[in-house]
Amino acid sequence: MIFKTNFVKLSFLMRDFSLCFLILFFFSSCINRIVSGYVPTVKSKSLYQKIDIEENLTYTVHKLFLKKPIFTLANKNRFYLYIVSDSESKWLRIVFEYNGIDRHFFDKILLKNKQSKNLEWNFSNKNINSNNRHGGVVHERKDLLVTEEQYQNLMKLLKPRTIVEYRFSSNYNEEYLMTKKSLKAALELIEYYESMYLSVLR
Repeated sequence: MIFKTNFVKLSFLMRDFSLCFLILFFFSSCINRIVSGYVPTVKSKSLYQKIDIEENLTYTVHKLFLKKPIFTLANKNRFYLYIVSDSESKWLRIVFEYNGIDRHFFDKILLKNKQSKNLEWNFSNKNINSNNRHGGVVHERKDLLVTEEQYQNLMKLLKPRTIVEYRFSSNYNEEYLMTKKSLKAALELIEYYESMYLSVLR
């Protein structure tokens, strides 16, 4: 009888262990999942590309910014760069994203570092792409073309081992710190951008 009881307990433990393993495996798979349509570039395993055959455009993004978040409340208050190119030209774009409980409709975004270098965008808050995610979380997104002047200032801002901050402003400010991984990813993308022998479209 004791042997049978222990066997039943062991069976339940094995079942629970198997269930936990499957859940961990599922979440780990989701963490590393890249947005559909993107494949690694020939020159780098960190940079991924998607080709739009109809428009004859290629989109290049660092894999760090292509990973889908598992949870609705995932921290995606961030900015990142990506490249758009065709057979003749290339251009750089920057994306700012905010996720929170409150809708802010930001009208200014500021990038700065500890060396007092900064770059600023001012725009009508009506132009912000905003929607509600599941769970009542507000998602605000701004996708901007980087001009030649902005690009030069950006190069002064994004230096290795530099502390970079960015601020979303409306009625009050929301300020964030760029992570070391994000900075490294941005520098990798810029290096690739510089290596592309195409005319710069602004």
